[in-house]
Amino acid sequence: MKLGYELPKYKDYSNYGHETVSAVKAFQKKNGLTIDGSANESTLRKINELIEDLDKPKAEDLPKVTSLGDRYAVQVKAKKEIGVYKYVDLSKNFRRLKEGTMFSVYGYTYVPCAVPDGFVK
Repeated sequence: MKLGYELPKYKDYSNYGHETVSAVKAFQKKNGLTIDGSANESTLRKINELIEDLDKPKAEDLPKVTSLGDRYAVQVKAKKEIGVYKYVDLSKNFRRLKEGTMFSVYGYTYVPCAVPDGFVK
């Protein structure tokens, strides 16, 4: 459903019936996969790939932060819950900052921004 394939009658109630099969076939056709209505390995891989792309921040969505270098910090308030990552590796966060948390941003880059003991997107 996140990719735009609606299940109008049964929604996502864990029933893999004719409505789900039709949506999977439409997805497979659009993405050049074997059209069999089965959520097989190649179909699931493509779904995951597309969802990861949807979840990546777009440059226009990222805040513009002017950094004052590693000797100064800019105070920022989180507008939503955000992940904190280690070593600028944005593939897996190791903790979360709750919405409304005030934190310091360090460093010369725009994104990712250095914070105490990690980085945020």
